[in-house]
Amino acid sequence: MRPFLLCTLLVLAAACSKKHDNDKVPPAVQSLIDSFKCGANGCYASVTEYRMTDSLWHGMSIYVYSVGGPACDGFPLFFDANGNKLQLPKDYQISSFQHDTELIRTVWKCQ
Repeated sequence: MRPFLLCTLLVLAAACSKKHDNDKVPPAVQSLIDSFKCGANGCYASVTEYRMTDSLWHGMSIYVYSVGGPACDGFPLFFDANGNKLQLPKDYQISSFQHDTELIRTVWKCQ
């Protein structure tokens, strides 16, 4: 019974761990990632890197923290490479973000 319990605990610990892609993650962004909670309330968080292709922040890397899941409701948070929170202009439509950016990679996701 003990080996089964130990094995189950190991599997659960691995399933709830943070997955990092630390290649070239700016230290300030890594610090933010380290502060994020993994799997709170069944919502799974991620940080994704995008490169802006429009005139808003042309050529700038943007890091987006978002949560997802079947019963999750949240809004994305935008950060620059220095960990500064970015505000989208009031007239900017969030639906335009996908058209104005190039997806670079998922930097971190809670698994």
